[in-house]
Amino acid sequence: MYRCGEAGKEMCIVLSGGVKISALSSDGKEIIFDLLSEGDFCGELNLLDGKPRTATVTTLVPSVLVILERTS
Repeated sequence: MYRCGEAGKEMCIVLSGGVKISALSSDGKEIIFDLLSEGDFCGELNLLDGKPRTATVTTLVPSVLVILERTS
């Protein structure tokens, strides 16, 4: 879905399913920051500031998401 370091211009809301928010440590180990499920959201700061993403967001199971995108 989203990869750490990518330009951020959108956020997502989880309607069903689940997503993982994670990053890699300096020694290459995965750090899981959060697990999101129905009603949760992520990427709202990137929607506002457009800065590069600081984490990777990956779906864990088949999921339905709403993506809100900044157009300017």
